[in-house]
Formats: sequence, structure tokens, C-alpha cells
Amino acid sequence: MAAPTLEQSVSSEEPPSAGNGERLRQLALRFTPSATAILLGILLMTLTGSLLIVATASGLSLPARFAVSSGAYGLLISGAFGNLSYLATTLDRLGPLVLAAFSVAIAYRAGLFNIGAAGQIAVGGMITVILGIKFAAAPGVILGPLALLGGLLGGAIWGGIVGLLKAWRGAHEVVTTIMLNFVAFWLSTYLVDCTRNCIPGVGSINDPTKSDLTLQVGPGARLPSLAHLINLVFPGSVAHEGDYQVTIGLFIALVGVVVFWFLMQRTTLGYEIRAVGQSQKAARYAGINVKRNIVITMVIAGAFAGIAGAILVMGPDFQQTVNDQAFKTLPTGFDAISVALLGFNGPIGIIFSGLLFAALNAGSITMESASTLITNFQVRHEFIQFAFQALVLFLIAGQIIPQFRIAVVRFLARLMTGFRSSLQQFPLLLWLLAAVDVVAFVALLGFVLLSMFSLTPIISGAVSIGIGLRTLDTTTPAALLLTFYCMGIVVILLLLGFRYSSKVGKKDVAPPLLVEAMPTTAVLAAAVAQPPPLTEPEVSDHDASDSTV
Repeated sequence: MAAPTLEQSVSSEEPPSAGNGERLRQLALRFTPSATAILLGILLMTLTGSLLIVATASGLSLPARFAVSSGAYGLLISGAFGNLSYLATTLDRLGPLVLAAFSVAIAYRAGLFNIGAAGQIAVGGMITVILGIKFAAAPGVILGPLALLGGLLGGAIWGGIVGLLKAWRGAHEVVTTIMLNFVAFWLSTYLVDCTRNCIPGVGSINDPTKSDLTLQVGPGARLPSLAHLINLVFPGSVAHEGDYQVTIGLFIALVGVVVFWFLMQRTTLGYEIRAVGQSQKAARYAGINVKRNIVITMVIAGAFAGIAGAILVMGPDFQQTVNDQAFKTLPTGFDAISVALLGFNGPIGIIFSGLLFAALNAGSITMESASTLITNFQVRHEFIQFAFQALVLFLIAGQIIPQFRIAVVRFLARLMTGFRSSLQQFPLLLWLLAAVDVVAFVALLGFVLLSMFSLTPIISGAVSIGIGLRTLDTTTPAALLLTFYCMGIVVILLLLGFRYSSKVGKKDVAPPLLVEAMPTTAVLAAAVAQPPPLTEPEVSDHDASDSTV
């Protein structure tokens, strides 16, 4: 029996085109949710630190306490990006942090949690020091790559131990990496403090004049600064080269970004690593050697961290020497965990999250040392770090704890459903929210620029402290920051209003999927205004006989 068909006339009329007002509304509807999410993230990070400062600044009035928090954030921004010297320091700290974060990220892609980046950095750094001292007389074209290769191999071996224990005996990588961290820390302490017959073929690397330091590596094992390279190409273009700490280690980190992306997205090994991370059983069923991939992944992870350790030793951070407590107190390995997870283990995300942490580390030192000049109250850098790290921990929990992640996703889905439905139902709220976002971002940008231009000359010594403080305007930056906070609170109230209005008018609002699929009522009306005529199918004698049977 032939299936009946429905013939439908096709209209040649095109749906009416949207006007400029409708295009503008669709543009606002598209970008406002993303801008609002970014605004809320910045608001939560900065407002938490401000509340901590206001709560602890005893003996001051409430406006004075808020002025202290405003000055602290201004110093933080100026100390990270205020001039080329501060920016160079921030970029110098970015390189090792990004490479160490890739060590965590590639292990996470394979379903492993590498907490041992700190130990792998220590081993890579110590091997770099040993090679730099042993072959101190070698030219730079040989010693430089040799020292970097030594750091890479040292970290790879240290990470490979974790992979072998995981693949061979099933030892959990969290336990083994934590234990190997302490082994690496105390091994580095022993090598620095040892004075006789410490390393076969090398002897002692301890500086006899300074018992807790190693000898300096040879000149060929020191990474040249970008300022020095610029002066080689354009003589005299950069004065005071020592003020700009960023070295070619930044370019090594950028090469690491490309290597990480290419490895994970364009190679068979990267596919196997991701498959093992998704499901070891499914990967094994597909013919992938799971144990081999676990070992290789940890070797690569250790190699990334080992290069980070080599860059730290060869750059200005350690002054080409190591003390016996250097790697124990180095935060790079543990900050890399937050950087990787905050960047969602992707190359672009890690760069931006690494820049955030590098700026926080570089700017917090200036903030703490210069806060008494601006506000007569010393702001400890732990306040700002606590605020940022608490929110990073919140984001990390969403990736690690499945129940937490599911709860957050469901909450955000309900919130955004009501948000978009309310924006469709109440266009005035859309324009109000867009206007609030614009005001908030303008206030934030004004605060950042004003803080940099007003505070940087004082803390950098470009003007005398007395003259700078007399001409310093602290009221306007505080007012801009307060405006940003107020606009952020208005955004939160609007979102709550959207949620309430979506519940009240839920029966009268089209389903969210239909709203997303049909952005304009004009197109929807044109599509259903005139339903096409339906023609009855012709029934043949053969079909009639079949139906009778």
C-alpha cells in the first residue's frame, strides 16, 4: 500500500526583513548574557577582597576603609601593568606558570591529577643548575640548549616514575606525586648544602662563600632578556636593561602553547590520551594501550614542568643560583593547578588564567610595600590572594566534584532560561540590563586607567613621593570603584527579577527552544499566517483492493 503524501504549496514570498531596531535588539540579546557573566565574575573577585579589607581596617571610618580597598586595588593594577618595567615582571612570571599549568592540564586530559608539578620543577631546575656549573665554560649556543634539555629530561624522568607506578602497580597519582614532591625538595636541599663528593663526576655545587647557595651557572646558561636582544638589534633603544626582567623564556612558553595544542588536537597520541581520560574501558576496547598512554602522559607532563624549572633557574627569578629553600617555598607548581583548572585545561584559557595569576603575584608585592604611602594602612597581599583563590576553588570544585558541577549547571540553566525568556517578554529589561553593563564596565575601565596613571609615577619613583601624594586624587578612583560595585549589585537584582518574572509568566511565555529558534515574532507570524492547502491522495484500484483485504 502506497503511503499517502501531503502536497504543500511553496510560497515565493520572503519573510519580512528585520529593521535596525530589531537587529539592535538581537545584538543586545546575544551579547548581554556573556557580558553580564564576565561582570559578575569580576565583581565577586574584587568585592570579596574589598569586604575583607574593610572588615580588618580597624580604627578608620567606613569611607576611609573603602578608600583603603580602592587604593589597594589601584596599587595591585599599577604594580602589574603600570609601566613597561612592571609589565615585563608580570610577563616574566607568566612563562614558567603557563608551562607548569600544561603539565597539570595534559595529565588531567588523561584522567590523571598531577599534583607533582612542584617536584618536577625542582628536579628540572636542579639538573639545569648542575649542567650550568659543570659546563660553565661552554659557549651559550651549546650550554643554553643543553641546560634546557637537562631540565626537560629531569622533569620527564620524575613524572615518568609516577606514570610507571600508576600503570604497573595501580598506585594513585595523587599520593605518589605528593610524596615525590617532598623527595625532590629534600634532595635539592641536600645537593645545595652538600660540600664534598656529592655528585659523581661533578662534586659539590655549593658556594663556599655562601653555605646555603649554589655556585652561579655559566654565562652561556643564562637566558638573555628581551631588552638586551632589542638593544643588539637597535643599539641604545632600551635604557636600563636590568629594569626589564622578561627573557626569551616567554617565547619558550609560547612555543609550549603551540606544542600542547598540536599534540592534543592534531596527533594520534593526543587522541589516545583524550580517549583514555574519557573512559579507560572504552579506550581499551578500541585497542588503545592504556598503560602505555598513562606512562607517556606523565612523562610529557613532567617534561613541561621540567622546562619551567629550567627557565626559573636560568632567568632573573633565581639570579642563576639556587638556595636550599628555593623550591620548597616556590608557589609556581601549586599555582599551576589553579591556572590549569581555571583555564579549563585548554591552551587559550591557560594563557589568560596564567596572566591573571602572574599579575596577582607581581602586583601584590607592590601593593603591600606601597600601601602605607597611599593610605597609611598596610594592606597584606594575603587578603587579595585569599579572595581570588577562594573563587578559583569554587570554579575548580565545579570541574572535580560531579554532584557540585551538576547542581551548578542546573541552577545556571534555570537562571538563563528565565533570563532569556524574560528578555524576550520584557524588552525594557533587556535595555536596562545592557545599560547597567555598559556603565559598570566604563566605571571599571576608568578605575583601572586612573589608578595606573595616578599611582604608577609615585611607586616607580618617576615623581617625588611628597609631590605625588599632594597631587594624588583618591576620591575619584574610589567613586568609580563604588559605581562598579553598585552596578554589579543592580545586575544581581535584575537577574533575580528575571527569575521571578519567568515563574509568574511561565504559562504565557513560549518554550525556550521555540524562543531561541524563532527570534522575531514577524518571522513566526509570516510562517503560520496562511497554512498551505492539503490535497487528498488519489487511491488506485490496487490500493483499494489491498485495503479491503
